[in-house]
Amino acid sequence: MFLSIIIPVYNSESYLPHCLDSVLKDPFDDFEVLLIDDCSSDSSASICKQYANLDPRVKYHVRSSNGGTSAARNSGLELSSGKYITFLDNDDWWHGDNIVSGLLSTAVETQFPDVICFDTYDYWSNSQELRDHDKSDLFIINGWDDLAQITKHLIRRGGYCSAVWSKLIKRELITEHNIQFPMGERNEDSDFSLQLLYWAQSYGWHDTPFYVWRRNSGTSQSAQALTSPILLDLLRLLDRHIAFAKQGGFPTDAVLSAHHYAAYLYVIALSYLHLVSWTDGRDKKESIKRLKAMSWLLKYDWNPRVHLVKIAYAVLGLNVTSRCLSAVMSKERKSVTQR
Repeated sequence: MFLSIIIPVYNSESYLPHCLDSVLKDPFDDFEVLLIDDCSSDSSASICKQYANLDPRVKYHVRSSNGGTSAARNSGLELSSGKYITFLDNDDWWHGDNIVSGLLSTAVETQFPDVICFDTYDYWSNSQELRDHDKSDLFIINGWDDLAQITKHLIRRGGYCSAVWSKLIKRELITEHNIQFPMGERNEDSDFSLQLLYWAQSYGWHDTPFYVWRRNSGTSQSAQALTSPILLDLLRLLDRHIAFAKQGGFPTDAVLSAHHYAAYLYVIALSYLHLVSWTDGRDKKESIKRLKAMSWLLKYDWNPRVHLVKIAYAVLGLNVTSRCLSAVMSKERKSVTQR
């Protein structure tokens, strides 16, 4: 089987039929849709059963207890059988025709790389605006064999983003290196995508966007309150990355790419510092201390935003830089919820 599409399901009765219809209209049959029900309490279970009964490509699994997105996705990884894995959130959808066969064509043309990245659409419910990001120039990486140059180009142009649903990943890569989503933490996509950079040795680019990210649904992260555990989880992620890199034994190009990707996560952490609500002042002081100790990551600035923050940090220091970033993030979050 070519592709396993893992969809964590939790109380998504309003969006789930649209999500599933968008995938299952594809006439291609060499794929499976794994619906992982994380103990929904609405009619999502009935919807899943209905689709599983109607289409043999759909496989329905109910978790024994609610564990969150990471647990549901990890369950999907265990149950998957495709050569490649991809993910779809239950409030998003695919836009276009013959999508899976098109992905297969890209995989063949790029000689089945470990990871295939692609552009995505943003969708805002209020304005009903659908927009892609015009990264069509990234197709040129398909002819390259220099790993560092490929990842540099992807990271610099925003083609390697945190969201796991913006990638096809070879299942063998995941199972061989036991790559999983962290349990009980936010930023699980960032963690998973960071792990991939250590192990993937080849990348491809699919030049036709199809994934639609519903930006301002009630379940999107931009609609959720920002609390201190979000930042603390991100700092734990960066701690794991730094410790992992120090173990050694990884290709130099892979560690370099991981550092440049982690540097953007560090910028996000700086942005959270003065934006989240703190219930314990000691946590804030400790977070500031850890952020100062990690500031060396800013020298890995393939990402243009990281480069700007590196300059600001050198001139203004941590406190002023993080306050400016928090103001920018606050404005961006407000814009997303209102569009």
